[in-house]
Amino acid sequence: AFAAHPVPDRHARNRHRRLLEYNDGRKHKDPVESTHQKSRGPAAGGLTSAVAGSSGAALGGGLLVACLAESFRSLGQMACGVFQAFENIRREFLLSCAHALAWGAALAVVVVLNLGLRAALAATCLALGVHAFLAWLLVWRRFARPALLRGLPRIWPLLKVSAVIGLAVIVVMNLFRVNVLLLSWLASPEDVARFQVPHDLVLKFQILVQAVMLAAFPVLARLAPTPETRARLLALLHRCMLLAALGMAVAFHLQAEPLLTFLYGAKLAPSAAALRVLAWSAPPLALTVLWSHALVAAEGQRHTLLANTAALGVNIAASLALIPLAGPTGAALAALAAYSVGALLALRFAARLGLAPASPLFLLMGGQVGNIRELFTAIRHPILHGGHA
Repeated sequence: AFAAHPVPDRHARNRHRRLLEYNDGRKHKDPVESTHQKSRGPAAGGLTSAVAGSSGAALGGGLLVACLAESFRSLGQMACGVFQAFENIRREFLLSCAHALAWGAALAVVVVLNLGLRAALAATCLALGVHAFLAWLLVWRRFARPALLRGLPRIWPLLKVSAVIGLAVIVVMNLFRVNVLLLSWLASPEDVARFQVPHDLVLKFQILVQAVMLAAFPVLARLAPTPETRARLLALLHRCMLLAALGMAVAFHLQAEPLLTFLYGAKLAPSAAALRVLAWSAPPLALTVLWSHALVAAEGQRHTLLANTAALGVNIAASLALIPLAGPTGAALAALAAYSVGALLALRFAARLGLAPASPLFLLMGGQVGNIRELFTAIRHPILHGGHA
């Protein structure tokens, strides 16, 4: 919607102002601002007028559509949780692709026809509703039928567990954002960009780790009666992820400036110093994802919350100390220290629950030797490695 209504430059505003003055036959009190407000169209001007209170009904309708969209999103995520529980993630992938295509097509229609911001929100709600409907239709026909009344006694235990996991997720999101917030307070906007761009680049590669753990999580939960087999699978995951993350860290450290210049242009070449530091946060981030999932699979979600909270505290304290001294590089050092503390604590808690050896060498060696083929064979066919179906 914003692409369909770009804010005009200064010369366009002046031409538009003179045209309005000629048509109206009088001088405007604040012609540039009024022209700027009118020329922004429904993408920004409609939102501004709604927030200002001139269109309370429109604001209420927009909030209603937004709440409905979030309800559809939650229902779709619940259905995808059923797919994960039955270890049939392929259907979730296909539904996500269909949802993305439908959403993109609906937004394209909104932009081309100049329908405005509320129509874009309605298109988002419609796409999420279609996704939730198709997901639950597959669940109903292929997997299980929801028993709403019979499942009521299980709601409270489920809420207690999910509340802890939800708090851990909130802490993690703030862990990733606190450096940008403190930089905006203690440094310049240029320093914020020089940290945020390489930080987001490193975080994007954690999607691969999340994808592997998404496939391994049901297996880890199912292998609870066989701790030796589960420990071997975790050792394989640890070793493969550590080696992959170390390779990415070395590549980002050595090619920081050419990579940033190629992706974002020469203006962000000074961000290379922060990227060289943040590159080494890839190994602790990957291990944190691994052992956090392992702790949740072993019903140790409280330990995950404690590890994330400690990492957030370290990040805040180190950022307050280092940002005034080194700017974005100091923020990168603080983030690296925080992520390392989170990984070490997650591994320590996993050792307490018997999920990992207590030896410090495990952090570097990953326990027993294995290769990638053995890892994915263990994920797809855990019964061949001593597990129970």
